[in-house]
Amino acid sequence: MGETLSVDNAGLVLVGPFLPLFFSRLDLLSEGPDGVPRIEGAAASRAVHLLQYVVDLRCDRPDVDLALNKVLCGLAPSTPVEPFIIPTEAEMDMCAHMTQAILDAWTIIKSTSPEGLRETFLQRSGHLASTTDAGWMLVVRRHTLDLLVDQIPWNFRLVFQRWMTSPLNITW
Repeated sequence: MGETLSVDNAGLVLVGPFLPLFFSRLDLLSEGPDGVPRIEGAAASRAVHLLQYVVDLRCDRPDVDLALNKVLCGLAPSTPVEPFIIPTEAEMDMCAHMTQAILDAWTIIKSTSPEGLRETFLQRSGHLASTTDAGWMLVVRRHTLDLLVDQIPWNFRLVFQRWMTSPLNITW
C-alpha cells in the first residue's frame, strides 16, 4: 500500500454512475489525443469543486480535503486545483439535478431530502489509499443506516470511468 489519506466526503463514491452525464452536460470533458475523455486545466478545478458542492454546497474547501474528488476526476490527489470556484447557476442546477436523480433511483430513500442525503450518506469519513496492483482503495466508515446502502440499485463498490487512470475499489 502507498499513501493513505483521510477523507470526510467518502460517500461521494455513490455518484459514480452519474458522473459521465454530469461532466458531459457541464462540458468538463475534453477528448485526449488517444480519443479518451479527460478532465484537465480549468475544467479540472471546476469538476473537483463541483463534486464537493454536491457533498456540502461549498466550492472553497482546502486542497487537502479534495483528494477523493480528484481521484474521481482522474487526477492524482497531489494535483493542484484552484483554491475555490464560483459556481454558475447552471452548475448549481446540475448539482441539484444529480442529487435528485440519486434520490429518485435509490427508491428506499426517495422521500429523503437532498440535505438528508448529503448529511447521512455523502458526508462520510473514510480512508483513501493507493495500492500498487489495484489502483485506489477507499474504506468508508459504517453507520447504522448503512443497511440502506445495501439496497442501492447500482454498483458503487468499483468506480472506474474512462477518464480515470486507475480504478477505485470501495469497502463500505
